[in-house]
Amino acid sequence: MSAFLWLMSSAVMLGLLDCLAIRAAGELFGLDLRSGTLALKKAFLAPANWHPALIFAASLALLWLTALLGYAFDTGGVSGFMDHLYTRMTEAGDAPRYIYMAENGYVSTGEYVNNIVFYPLYPLLMAGLGALLGGRTALAGMIISQVCYGLSAVFVAKLAARDCTHPSAALATYWLYPFGFFCMGVFTEGLFLLLTTTGLYCVRERKWAWAGVIGFLCALTRAQGLLLLLPGVYCAWRYVRAHGWRWRLLWLAGPVCGFGGLSAHQ
Repeated sequence: MSAFLWLMSSAVMLGLLDCLAIRAAGELFGLDLRSGTLALKKAFLAPANWHPALIFAASLALLWLTALLGYAFDTGGVSGFMDHLYTRMTEAGDAPRYIYMAENGYVSTGEYVNNIVFYPLYPLLMAGLGALLGGRTALAGMIISQVCYGLSAVFVAKLAARDCTHPSAALATYWLYPFGFFCMGVFTEGLFLLLTTTGLYCVRERKWAWAGVIGFLCALTRAQGLLLLLPGVYCAWRYVRAHGWRWRLLWLAGPVCGFGGLSAHQ
């Protein structure tokens, strides 16, 4: 509670200093800074128009701020916070299974024989990055999830700018979604969000080949990746009505190929 009050009082003080600075500049130098300040505020309040790098950075900053406010004041400061967060994000839920799969693959006997129900793309990426990090597979999983979350926000902004009346509100809603917190840990949510948003963007931009490849990868991440076929079929139907059939539309079968191929292998 004290931290919240400190943040609110700081925001109020910054607002007062902003007003005083504008007024002082106008009286001393004859400058009208109101129009420029209003333009900056308008740009700040329209995050969908930000540079993609800024959207990416803001997404990760908000993610970490959420974690900090949720854990830091109960875990003995920053060092305790980092230890607690790492433990929670690498040992909760299915995280140990993904770590095991990244280090050992699928097995046919033992405690982890049921890992066959988990999809392979995320642990494969963890294994690759983990090798570059000296075998720190769990850390690799956290990095992948968070980077994917930040990149997915960029494509949410692109989709919102293309299809929404208020794109910044759409991006803000994405940022405020409470379960986005799980994109910090060793879970598939971050990767799945990135593949879903990029796949939808490629479909809307009629980049059929890219949409198919991404749909294929999405189906290797989670079973729900197969659903990416639906917006692809709808947009392809609209395209065919306007321009006629094109063989490149067959790329949109990517999710079916990924899901079917994995099911046959299992």
